[in-house]
Amino acid sequence: MADLIFNKFKEWMADGTLDLDTDAFKVALFSSSSLPAATQSPATYTAVNGAKTQVSSGSGYTTGGASLSTPTWVLSGATVTFDAVDTAWSSATFTARWALIYDTTHASSGIVALIDFGTSKSVTAGTFTIQWHSSGIFTLT
Repeated sequence: MADLIFNKFKEWMADGTLDLDTDAFKVALFSSSSLPAATQSPATYTAVNGAKTQVSSGSGYTTGGASLSTPTWVLSGATVTFDAVDTAWSSATFTARWALIYDTTHASSGIVALIDFGTSKSVTAGTFTIQWHSSGIFTLT
């Protein structure tokens, strides 16, 4: 599950700026040990990328990250769940500390959520996979 859902994302979701049903999303990996705050301002991929260290392009990773494949937004009772297919980078050699989900459809690439791996995770000539939680990337109740 996401460790942090950005405050501005909550506003954008409520006012319709972002549409979890139709917008496109990406997941970028960062090696920096410092995490952005829930109050990150401006709440954009560009601002986070400028202030934190993204995994270097090459060795299986492309700056900007990978597309979030088949994102879904499902209501069940009083709970809504945002989920997607697990995200993987093949032929990879890099170290990542956390992942940032952002909306590429939004004019300024609005940030959505952050996944903290808890420690740096490395891969050498293999596949780096983010296996999303069985209960989804995040839920709202």
